[in-house]
Amino acid sequence: MSLIEEALRRVQDPVVKSMPWPTKSVPQPLAKTSPVSAWRKTSSLSLNRSLTLVAITVVILSVGLAVGAFFWGRKQAQATAAPAPIMSSSSLDGLIVTGVVEGFGEPYAVINGAIVAVGERIRDHTLLEITNGIVRLRRADGEEVALRVPR
Repeated sequence: MSLIEEALRRVQDPVVKSMPWPTKSVPQPLAKTSPVSAWRKTSSLSLNRSLTLVAITVVILSVGLAVGAFFWGRKQAQATAAPAPIMSSSSLDGLIVTGVVEGFGEPYAVINGAIVAVGERIRDHTLLEITNGIVRLRRADGEEVALRVPR
């Protein structure tokens, strides 16, 4: 028998009884369960473990966020002082606010005819902030007051 004939015979009949070399036996199925059901069992266990880990992670992060928000809120409440009372008038302690300049640059207030920038002092008051026509000042004793520009 030629080599070509032997190859054709092996292709048609893969298990040849008369081979000169040792052969492997064909593996037999171990159980009557289908591979899909075995995969589902394995997948179900790993899916349960994964979901449990995700749930534990979510709980830990949620508790961390809640604790962080609690302490951040306490810190903000301590840092935020009561806002200065806004006086309906434009004058206090002999200071008369006649206008403000707000816009793209630095804001300025016109107090007693002088142009005052944030951080500057006029008499015994320091200008803290100028927003929306309201001028916040700090007195020498630390009390903060706010004056509104007349409209």
